Amino acid sequence: MIRSPRSAIFTAVLTAAMSAGAMLVAQPFAAAGGTVVAATPTPPPPPAYVVGFGDSVPLGHHCGGCGTLFELYAKSATAPGRPVTVVNFAQANSTSKDALNTLRRSSSEAAVRKATTVVIFTGADDFKGSFSAVSRGGSAKKNFKPVEKRVESNVESMIKLVHLLNGSAHVAVLDYWAAMEDGKVAKHDYSKARLKAAREATDYLNQGLKAAAKAQHAAYVSTYTLFKGKNGDKDPTKYLAGDGNHPNAAGMYAITAALVAALPAA
Repeated sequence: MIRSPRSAIFTAVLTAAMSAGAMLVAQPFAAAGGTVVAATPTPPPPPAYVVGFGDSVPLGHHCGGCGTLFELYAKSATAPGRPVTVVNFAQANSTSKDALNTLRRSSSEAAVRKATTVVIFTGADDFKGSFSAVSRGGSAKKNFKPVEKRVESNVESMIKLVHLLNGSAHVAVLDYWAAMEDGKVAKHDYSKARLKAAREATDYLNQGLKAAAKAQHAAYVSTYTLFKGKNGDKDPTKYLAGDGNHPNAAGMYAITAALVAALPAA
């Protein structure tokens, strides 16, 4: 058999590759008589599913129609074109026990099983009764400490249940810049005793929330630091609605940015 020079070169290359233990893999190509291989289409991103629990603060009723915190977070944390579902279980005037009971409903559990992110923002309304007692001269430790422990227990139980239902969901717990009124409105409405009681209530509340998040390995987002600074000496009025008790649009967007920064993509 007479080999062409090109054939001899190919045989030599092949023999050298095989002797070196190399493996030659034929690659499809597009040419005359060749095979055209279409590019594998990029699969669409998986849908994001954000579920929220809490009181009136994340509902955003005082931000001029900006939406709930959960909606704002979903819009900010998801890539353009990625499908997203937001389920809001927050209720005005609800306590941490109310939030826990809401989570235990079958509809809530079903939503959490699908969730990529679960946001928990509850606990301030637990302190209403004890705040009144301390404002009238009652002991802060005697009145606030049991409430702190109750909030801690309820929120910790919520995080545990979320992890049980959906081990892959990211969980965030937010604290409060104030458990009661704050800023210029509080200075106008409250006596010195009530201002002091409000500060103390906030400290106890946030201690409970932080402990719950730490114990169950949830992300902890501090609106206290965001609104009032590390030392708590900044005036948060620019973030508050006219009632001094809820965030305005600036406050809602600031909380959203902090939440996005604290969590992986939704």
